[in-house]
Amino acid sequence: MIEKISEYIENKKSEMLDFIQMLVNIDSGTSFKAGVDRVGHILSDALEKEGFFIEIINQAEYGNHIVAKKPGKGKGRILLVGHMDTVFPEGTAEERPFTIRENRAYGPGVNDMKSGLTSLLYAIKALCTECSSEMGSITVILNGDEEVGSPTSRSIIEEEAKKVDAVFIVEPGQPTGDIVTGRKGVGIFKLQITGRSAHAGNNPADGISAIEELAHKIIELHKLSDLNSGVTVNVGVIGGGSSRNVVADQAFADIDLRIKTKEQGEEMLKRLHEIADKPTLPGVEISLTGGINRPPMMKTQDTESLYTLVKEAGKIIGLDLNEAFPGGASDGNFTAALGIPTIDAMGPVGGFSHSDKEYLEIEKVTERCKLLALSLLLVGRNGLSQ
Repeated sequence: MIEKISEYIENKKSEMLDFIQMLVNIDSGTSFKAGVDRVGHILSDALEKEGFFIEIINQAEYGNHIVAKKPGKGKGRILLVGHMDTVFPEGTAEERPFTIRENRAYGPGVNDMKSGLTSLLYAIKALCTECSSEMGSITVILNGDEEVGSPTSRSIIEEEAKKVDAVFIVEPGQPTGDIVTGRKGVGIFKLQITGRSAHAGNNPADGISAIEELAHKIIELHKLSDLNSGVTVNVGVIGGGSSRNVVADQAFADIDLRIKTKEQGEEMLKRLHEIADKPTLPGVEISLTGGINRPPMMKTQDTESLYTLVKEAGKIIGLDLNEAFPGGASDGNFTAALGIPTIDAMGPVGGFSHSDKEYLEIEKVTERCKLLALSLLLVGRNGLSQ
């Protein structure tokens, strides 16, 4: 049976590359709803042909979310999560469409995560074709707002995750081929400073510079970073003022926080607010808004059990898998925070996501699809109690 699954996927390599090309050549940036919905239509139709019941959750601003379900005879209940949106604006696909050079494919979203969506689909197709009687129950969530923090799909993901034994996220595999058992949590904040404007030449003493206050705050914020503990604070965007000869009455900073544990998040929230509550310049007003967008994805004993099964699936096809704990977050942070065993980075392998250099390793496409399919088979048969 395992040989048949592997053979099925290997024989579909050319078809899979054609499918990736089709998806890559559809603009589906988060803000381009029509493109995301087009991708969703293609994938929902394909899943429906494999016997999945399709629910479309309509959205006004973002692409519609898709929840697809297929009951199985196996004991395991599995959730697969992938996102259809990319970071690229409308028109990018026309400017630099899907291309293959040597052993790599290029194009917007080819790695993150049009190839992951393809791998998800073809792993399911392989199981439905070769061993449908041993499949567990599978739920697939395809969301259209992941790249902006999954504001409208988070509750859907969390609701469905509570019903399953294991979750697989088809984000790109690490460049080393490692899979992910933990990720840092993410906090997103905005610091807004209000001062008082004045003519910078005639009466500067009458003003209170919001930009000067911001400069002090940036230094204080960056001092919160502790690389040894895994905590980082980064002021990534700043702005303020209206003219070079006017004392700035407004300034702002967009702040990124990364944490490894829930406790670190609680401590950093306290310290961020302490900084915001203590102005350096008399008379300024400071507000801090935002919070933890994605909780840390922390490894548990059940995650270790799931990881062991995925490693077993890897060994069957000759892969010696290792685990990674990257700083970037995903929808796996939501499911893991609920205590549901979650393995991330189950998609194909590539690099330079979110850039014009983004690529996919073509020779890894079928290999990673086999890994996903066999992992679904092993978990679907008996759940985590093997």
